[in-house]
Amino acid sequence: MKLKGILMFVVLLCWTVSAYALDPTLTVGSTSYQAGKTVSVPITLTTNGANIAILAFELTYDPALLSAPQVTPGSGVTVLGKSTYDNKDALGNTMSLVSNVPTATPGKYRVLIAGLVDTVAGTMTGGSTLLTDGIVATVSFTAASSSTGAITLTNSFTDAADAAANTVAINGSAPVSLPFSVGKVGDCNSDGKVSAADVQYAINIVMRKTGFTYSPLCDVNINSTTGEYIPDGKTTASDVQTLINVIMKKTGWVLPN
Repeated sequence: MKLKGILMFVVLLCWTVSAYALDPTLTVGSTSYQAGKTVSVPITLTTNGANIAILAFELTYDPALLSAPQVTPGSGVTVLGKSTYDNKDALGNTMSLVSNVPTATPGKYRVLIAGLVDTVAGTMTGGSTLLTDGIVATVSFTAASSSTGAITLTNSFTDAADAAANTVAINGSAPVSLPFSVGKVGDCNSDGKVSAADVQYAINIVMRKTGFTYSPLCDVNINSTTGEYIPDGKTTASDVQTLINVIMKKTGWVLPN
């Protein structure tokens, strides 16, 4: 009887865990921008164990504040033999089907992450490989030179499927705000240059010293492999090391202008 009770408990526990399994989530990162400059927004996938072979999402924004969207696949995506595709035409206009007619739709940028198609050979690589957790894409925009306030970016559409073309339920992130920033990334103390003083400033933030609080200028996450600038909304020991590497002019460590 005792063994039977234990088995029943295990069965119920497994059912409970299964019932409350989390759906995968796609998160749009929030990063500061400077007027007239390029702003790069990381798109992060958390699979929660789901099998995702193909992924699509759409970002909605004010075209008067952001323009020239461009997607770059994450390093983990290219390793899988996949690539990114978007809804821009040859002139750079973002397009959508309106009453089955291709129509320019400024402010709606749709991205597809799927196998890499060789149009000449008629082959595809990475079609059935599964996406893993991490940054699957970085979308860059040019911020308007007249912009001086926070810019809202909305994940208005998300879709996913496995290698057998079965739909996978996936959660999109809530609208994010891109805060306005004045100055050079890495110039933590706003003295016009990146130096050892900024390293100490970042250390003081990490150590929570009085008078030293988070600043977007001191958010300097860089992927040393791809060179991507991917701010994460905080200043940590990783940012301190990045500043040291930049000042020491180590290969691959360059801050955006």
